[in-house]
Amino acid sequence: MSFGSLVREALQEYMTRSSMQPSADAIDAVLLAEPFHDPDPDPHLSVDHVYYLYGAPRKSQAPR
Repeated sequence: MSFGSLVREALQEYMTRSSMQPSADAIDAVLLAEPFHDPDPDPHLSVDHVYYLYGAPRKSQAPR
């Protein structure tokens, strides 16, 4: 299974749960859209990816 397939499945599940009826064209449109460039990126994004995906505590704010 490719990474693209996993993303398509997750996106389809999200759109279904949010009461939208996704079509293959809608999913492809989101996946093939121009990249979003965040004007204020989080410098700890790669460290805190579990926080963004699952709500786990941020590693970048761990006590010393």
